[in-house]
Amino acid sequence: MITPGGRELWVDLNEVVARDHGDERTAALEEVVWRADVADAPRITFLARRELAAAHQTDGRWDLVYPLLEQCLREHEQRPWRFERDDEAELLEWYAWLVEAMVDFPDRTLAEVHTAAADLERRYRQRDLPLGEVYRAHHGIAVHIGDLAWAEEAFAQQVAASEPRDPWLDVHRIDHLLALGDEERALELAEPFLREPGVSDELTTRVRHLVLLPLVRAGRWEDAAMTFRRLTRGMSGEYSRLEDHGGMALFCALTGNLSEGTIWLRAVDDLQRRKRPLATMEYAACATPLTRQLGWIDTERTLRALAQDLAAQFDRRNGTTACGDRIRRKLTAEQLVDFLALYPTSRPPVPAPPPDLTDAELLDRAELHDLRCEPDEARVCLSRVSEDLPEPLRAQRDELTAKFFQSPETGAVLRRAARTYEQHGDRRRAELTRCWIGLWIVHEGDVEGGIAAVQDAVERLYEIGEGQAWGEYWLAYVLAGQNRHEQALDAIARGKRHAPDALATGTLLALEAQLTGQPPVEAYETFVRNDVPEKALEALYLLPEDITRTAPEHPRVAGHLRYLRALRTINAGTPELALDDLNEAVGQAQRRNNATVEQWFHLTHANYAARRYEDAVDAGLKAVAWLDHLKTEDASWEQAADETRFLVAQCYQLLGDHPAAVREYRVLAAGDGPMAAAAFVAATALLEA
Repeated sequence: MITPGGRELWVDLNEVVARDHGDERTAALEEVVWRADVADAPRITFLARRELAAAHQTDGRWDLVYPLLEQCLREHEQRPWRFERDDEAELLEWYAWLVEAMVDFPDRTLAEVHTAAADLERRYRQRDLPLGEVYRAHHGIAVHIGDLAWAEEAFAQQVAASEPRDPWLDVHRIDHLLALGDEERALELAEPFLREPGVSDELTTRVRHLVLLPLVRAGRWEDAAMTFRRLTRGMSGEYSRLEDHGGMALFCALTGNLSEGTIWLRAVDDLQRRKRPLATMEYAACATPLTRQLGWIDTERTLRALAQDLAAQFDRRNGTTACGDRIRRKLTAEQLVDFLALYPTSRPPVPAPPPDLTDAELLDRAELHDLRCEPDEARVCLSRVSEDLPEPLRAQRDELTAKFFQSPETGAVLRRAARTYEQHGDRRRAELTRCWIGLWIVHEGDVEGGIAAVQDAVERLYEIGEGQAWGEYWLAYVLAGQNRHEQALDAIARGKRHAPDALATGTLLALEAQLTGQPPVEAYETFVRNDVPEKALEALYLLPEDITRTAPEHPRVAGHLRYLRALRTINAGTPELALDDLNEAVGQAQRRNNATVEQWFHLTHANYAARRYEDAVDAGLKAVAWLDHLKTEDASWEQAADETRFLVAQCYQLLGDHPAAVREYRVLAAGDGPMAAAAFVAATALLEA
């Protein structure tokens, strides 16, 4: 609790600053600012305003950042004696940074930007301070508007006015070379930052962001992958820059890492709250290629339109096309490599459909992928379908979309589709859709009405003479859901007599085994023999291990079999020997985003046992994220959660990244879990070393 004014203000400010970012911390900072102002404590007022501005910046509330700076500048202009020399330098460095950031807002005219830059230089000269930060601001403005001659001049002036040992100078030099298009020299300068195993240093993180894509363009695959991994470790999604998240999304799109890229799309829903248009534009442009490849049709359109609209605003303000040109290059960026493995568990994404398929072929493929339990492939097919479709194909697209993304409108969409099929003579598809409508009616609460609707549709399929097997399957499915197992088994028996292919046969056999309580051996073998891996895997999970040892293998199925073998190796006390099997098992599971927390847990400990510490950290952070959530619901997970985080901290320590290790130890020490005391001792020893 914040105590009344006076000397306690320093204690209160330090206590608030040490808190985790959030609404309560921001409110407490606002109170400290107010109290310091009332108490006429100039230095605390300034420092608290800086912290408050940083909090607003983190939240994207840039409309609240500049007023705080302007208050400080007015006080510095009117009563400079109230600022100590260090505070004065910090204020003007802050001002320089925010002058450069003014170009990020298209409603700020260039005249305003240049006026602020001139005022900045006046203040620096008036206080006899080095002008390096002033020229840095000039350089940023010049690059933004595309005036490379001015950028060259400003950078030369910045170098001349800066301390040769300024640790940020190399970062700025790399940034400048990239602005000029000289990626080769930029990468040469970046070498020391790339070799550093730590992930906590701000300078190193900034360089890694700058050279991430240049590394791929240079064909430095291993360096690019490790740089991405270290950036992922060093970025907390909540606090890092929005455009950095965009850069990670673009990297994933251009290197074939679609599943990994979805992590960096979490900011999409938050874009409208952001108040820095340049960052929003950069993020939208970078995320667009990834959403296109993922088949997120509506999201891609929204992001593309947002990026193009903001780019047009910047170009109008700047009087050049530099900004728009850069954004257009990102929106149309071509693949740099089909697939770049980032982790030992990385596997190529599921293949996209051939580019020359017609809309009808794409829709038929999407439908088949749906029946094969391959939703990723189905969505990609849907994303490739044209906007302007003839009525029957439009109905097919709408039906599939309604099934994949169910909502209160799904029933109405299915009914419209069935009517359209009927009108165009596609009776088989109309009746199969009516089977689904029956399922939907049951879902809405009318059990008897829904079952009757499916039965009527199945009868008409027999009249037509095709589609009976899938009709009987849906009838059996809905009956099984109401515990009418005998009727469901009768439907399955009829369906098997009319099954046109192995997919329908295996699907009916799997449901039959479920209803009879038998292992789905026949269904599993049918799926494996006929290359239906996702359905085979569903059956495999229900088989006893002694059967699966001799079962035929498919890459997806083999992944699970290798996981079972890895568990036996771990139980034998040699987890390091299970590493290859675990990497393959997790890699195959990750292709469908269904790796389990148990798999990540075992992979973390196997990597640690094999002394593969970077791999252990990467796997451990995934495991910890799940385990921390699970332990809030079930205390039995607490031991595994804390042990894994402790191991992650140890790996950071062994890698030489002591700040990251201390951070993880502190999380444990702050709690009352089984590793709290050990973590406190370990953190203390590191800090005192």
